[in-house]
Amino acid sequence: MWLRMSRILENICTYSFINKEKYHFNLYHYVIMTKHVYLVIEPSEGGGVLSEIMKGINLSYGRHYKRKYSHTGHFWQDR
Repeated sequence: MWLRMSRILENICTYSFINKEKYHFNLYHYVIMTKHVYLVIEPSEGGGVLSEIMKGINLSYGRHYKRKYSHTGHFWQDR
């Protein structure tokens, strides 16, 4: 279980990098913990709003996970 969780958290970081180009933010640091990820981000000058950036990361990774693992329902429901 831990290995699968580790891969999931690494993928969240990957999707953060992908969304960086779309939402225009600076990702200064990230830490992958056993059950969660910390992201230190800041919207770029003229970039997106922090809530929209986080929403984009959550939605894009949630879609990816649901497709990859045939998950139904809300991905972030138990967070």
